[in-house]
Amino acid sequence: MARFLYLQAQEKKSFLTQMHPITAMVLVAAIVIVVFSTLNLYVYGALFLLLLGAAYFGKLPMKSLLAVVLVVAPLVFFITLIQVLAQTEDIVFTWYVLGRAITFSRYGFILGLQVAFRVILLAMTMTIFFMAVHPVRMTKALYDAGVNFKYAYAFSLALRFLPLVLSDLATINNAQKSRGYDIDRQNFIIRTFRLMPLAVPLILSGLRRAEIIALAMDLRGFCAYDKRTFYVDVQPSRWDPIIRWGALALALIFVAVAIWSPAI
Repeated sequence: MARFLYLQAQEKKSFLTQMHPITAMVLVAAIVIVVFSTLNLYVYGALFLLLLGAAYFGKLPMKSLLAVVLVVAPLVFFITLIQVLAQTEDIVFTWYVLGRAITFSRYGFILGLQVAFRVILLAMTMTIFFMAVHPVRMTKALYDAGVNFKYAYAFSLALRFLPLVLSDLATINNAQKSRGYDIDRQNFIIRTFRLMPLAVPLILSGLRRAEIIALAMDLRGFCAYDKRTFYVDVQPSRWDPIIRWGALALALIFVAVAIWSPAI
């Protein structure tokens, strides 16, 4: 997964990768607002199709985007399963095990699907953002917007850190495979539990990498001068303000309608 992050942003092939980073952030914020303001499956389905369409026409790798859905599939399964077993409304089936009743709720199943769709949409939104926005352009855009360079660089550094963590995870996974600990051949339920032993080396590797990056930044005199220079130039187009205000307006209108009509 680490290989495709930022690849499209570097090549600048489509309207998504050429979009101003601040505009992309506003669009992401608008989608997040809509996602958290409703649990309507029809709205989630429309957003899912919208994100797929944006990725397709934006010439982003569809296989990589769909791979994200597969990555969060175990989480989606457990969210739905927990809701089905925990909710006590609209019971459709009761199973007795060792004298204890295990109930299956239709209401819990629908609620689990709603929460699962929310997770999938958030994962897809952030993945598209990572693929479309290059960290250097993001830093320049935030700096031009008046954000202190330390905070702007910290934000972009966090974006850079994600593919490194994913690359470390792939390396650790391959190392475990060479020792006979192969998790890819298991079903996704067993795979979830077998991923847990990989968490410790992944966390330790991330901490070591963070320390190395911090030392390298200190040695190079990070923020030794107030004025910064950039080798990239990021200029908003005439459409960027329209897109930003339009996206925020639509999101706020949707929130108002959702509050006024809870059925949405």
